[in-house]
Amino acid sequence: MREGLRPDGKLLRTIGKPGGRALSGKYDPKGMFRPLGIAVDAQQRLWVAECDLSPRRISVWDAHSGQFLREFCGSTYYASSGARVNPLNPRQAFVLGNVCELDWKKGLWRVTGTLYRRTTRGSLFDLGADWVTADVRRRGDRTMLLVASTFCCSISELHEFDARPLAAIGSVRQFYREGEKWPELILKHLAAPRRLHELQEKFPRTFNGLARGYDGNGQDVSSMLDQPGVSPYFLWIDRNGDGQVQEDEISFYSKGELNGLSRIQGNWTFPVGPDLTLYLVDANDKADHSSGSGNCPLRMEQRRCASL
Repeated sequence: MREGLRPDGKLLRTIGKPGGRALSGKYDPKGMFRPLGIAVDAQQRLWVAECDLSPRRISVWDAHSGQFLREFCGSTYYASSGARVNPLNPRQAFVLGNVCELDWKKGLWRVTGTLYRRTTRGSLFDLGADWVTADVRRRGDRTMLLVASTFCCSISELHEFDARPLAAIGSVRQFYREGEKWPELILKHLAAPRRLHELQEKFPRTFNGLARGYDGNGQDVSSMLDQPGVSPYFLWIDRNGDGQVQEDEISFYSKGELNGLSRIQGNWTFPVGPDLTLYLVDANDKADHSSGSGNCPLRMEQRRCASL
């Protein structure tokens, strides 16, 4: 919401829905979310640019009456990554963390919902703009949304306008964001206290948010996670149904616990079968590492994940 003031400081008018747009759930175009830049044109229309990716939005308002006029929502990344038409409902698509309604006859689309945002310390997984691929599967009377990137694959229960995370697997590289510190829960289990201190001294930029994910100079996040004594892989299952990550719901694994796999990581995405079986592909290993085989603890956990 933007406020207009008189020269004497008294409120002239407000533009936009009080409280702004909901973080997740049903989308209301009359609400703003993180407005960053404003301008008024010669037709006395107020243009508002929002600092967000879900969606990338510029809204237009009547500067006198405050009436909402229209919005412009940006497209996805290159190669349409972050976008997917729902194969079970071709009139619905997912674009950068939003639910969208498609009108194929008119060639139009509009945002109808926001899937899920991180809002608390326990919200490690979001369904925003950082995933690359998405798919939808039926599991009995439930509809499951699978989203994946190079470092993580997650399963959520899909509703009309949003989704609730249920499980995820991948590399803790997923939780590193430039300009931010690592989540405390990740640091606690990344390495033993003494080893963690050694890593913080050797790779300081990877712990203060200044390092890049990978830049080839040996001081990036990927290089740090590749060090001995690190547990860079995780599996989370939401056992209490609150969509948040509790410490007893997430397990961490070192490379030595992968039973021959060199990593748990995809190539832009993770292959998942129709029954939600997750397949881990290793270029250096011809063995079958599907989640439905083997006896190591990691595979057993994966099998429970696939049976959601």
